[in-house]
Order: sequence, then C-alpha cells, then structure tokens
Amino acid sequence: MSMGGVFRRFWFWTVIYVRQYGSEMPFALGWQAFQKNVVEIIQPNLPLWLIGSTGLICIGLHKSARRYAFTAVSFSICSFLTVCPGLHFRSHCFVQLLPALALLTGVAVSAATSALRNKNISFVLSGAPVTIFAAAWMTSVLWQREFLFIESPVQACRAACGPNRFPGIHPNRELHCGATYAEGTDRGDPDRGRRFIFTHIGIAQPVTFSLTH
Repeated sequence: MSMGGVFRRFWFWTVIYVRQYGSEMPFALGWQAFQKNVVEIIQPNLPLWLIGSTGLICIGLHKSARRYAFTAVSFSICSFLTVCPGLHFRSHCFVQLLPALALLTGVAVSAATSALRNKNISFVLSGAPVTIFAAAWMTSVLWQREFLFIESPVQACRAACGPNRFPGIHPNRELHCGATYAEGTDRGDPDRGRRFIFTHIGIAQPVTFSLTH
C-alpha cells in the first residue's frame, strides 16, 4: 500500500476515522439510542422477530436443531456485536442482524415442521409452520406497504431519516450533496464529494480535518 501511495488513506479509514467514530458517543446516549431505534426496527417486523426468537428456543428443545446450536448462537452474538461499535445504533446498522434472524427463523420453521411430522400429523397440518412464516412475512410487507410501494424515493428518505438528513442545512442542499458526490465519483475522485459534504456543509466536524487532507 505504501508503494502504491494509498497507505495514508488506508490508515485514515481503518484507524483514525474508526477511532473518532467509536469514541464520540457516551454510553448513556448510546443506550438511549438503542432503546429508541430497536423498537422502530422490530415493531413493523414483530412476527418475524418472534419466529426468529423461537428459533433460539428450538435449538435447546429439538434434537436435530441442537446440532447447529454453536453456529447459530455464536453467529447471532457476533452479528449483534457488529451493530454496537460507536453506540449509534442507527437503523441501517441493524441490517447486519438480518442474516442471523434469517438463520434462526429457518431453524424454527424446520424444527417445528419436523416435530409435527414425527407425531404422524397430517401433511397439511405439518406444513403449518411454513404457513405461519408466510403469514408473518406478508404481515411485515403489508405493515410497510406505503414505504415500500407507494412513497417516492425522496418521501421514503424523509420517512426513514426525518425532514432533514443533514441538521441545520436547507433541504435543497441535500440534493446538491448527492449531485456533487456523484460528479466526483464520475470523475474518478470520490473524495471530492466527501470533502464537499464534510467541509462546505459542516457535518461531522470531529473528522473534517482528516477528510480534507
């Protein structure tokens, strides 16, 4: 990297930026952010989260599912830990939990289906776990139908991020940020967009000095 002339950029993004980002949020504020955002994440998808939680129970109760206990539990723990750095707990950070949720949901549906079949229950009833999962998935989609299918991209951004993604900035300048970033990327200089956002708009002041190097 040094020979390629990119070591300074590597050091900034992997050490300086991470150190600054990870130390700016006090634990008390981080806990408040977690309490607020975790509700917003789980509420529209509550049935799916309940099925995923059932997967943890199935690991302990179902013999065949117990074989995957270490993988499923350790993967879930590590997935949650990836959400924690910086203690910001922003909504997009929880995306890293979705693979673990999908894995636990699969364990729950598979274990429940297997348990019903072992009791010589009819084929239709043994498929109940799959039906319940499908209903949970559809409920989640319908709950968020306006956001997913009706709102425009700008409206969806406002709904997810609030009326102004960059506090203290006129909303029209947000579009200027995106246009400047895209223009810089097209010119082979993605840092041009970052410099505009961090210096001319003035957000994330603690790292402005590094971004303008």
